[in-house]
Amino acid sequence: MNALVAVAVVSAAAALGPCTKVRTDANDAAPAAPASTAAPTTAPAPPPTASVALPASFAIGAYACTHDYWTGASPYRQRRSDPTGSITLRPDGTYRWLDDGGTGHFRFDAASSAVTWIDGPLADKRPRKTTYRRNARTSQIDITFADGVDWSCGHNL
Repeated sequence: MNALVAVAVVSAAAALGPCTKVRTDANDAAPAAPASTAAPTTAPAPPPTASVALPASFAIGAYACTHDYWTGASPYRQRRSDPTGSITLRPDGTYRWLDDGGTGHFRFDAASSAVTWIDGPLADKRPRKTTYRRNARTSQIDITFADGVDWSCGHNL
């Protein structure tokens, strides 16, 4: 592209504004982006951090969750377990609720076996208590909500 045409292209781009693209030949270099006149913005606050130093005894992966409850009157009471979804825990301290659900951060306290949902869909549900336990073949997270509903989430090792 010769200098006169290049000046015309740059002048046309400047007249059209900063959000307009001007088509050039495939062999030409792209015109320089106009200088920004917008005020600098501050970076968004980082998400809350989770404790990523998970002990080796803490099992990461997918946990299938059920809502456990009793039905019927004595002596014919029956324990019921209705599926409620799944939680996938990741080694970086993040989790995903359901396969296509929201994500958030969690923290695990090995001394008390407590799991804390820092943010995301499980934190929004405001559980009263979440505990973790593990045996030789499985690990389990038990979640108790304020309304008395209990979830059991299990993971095969």
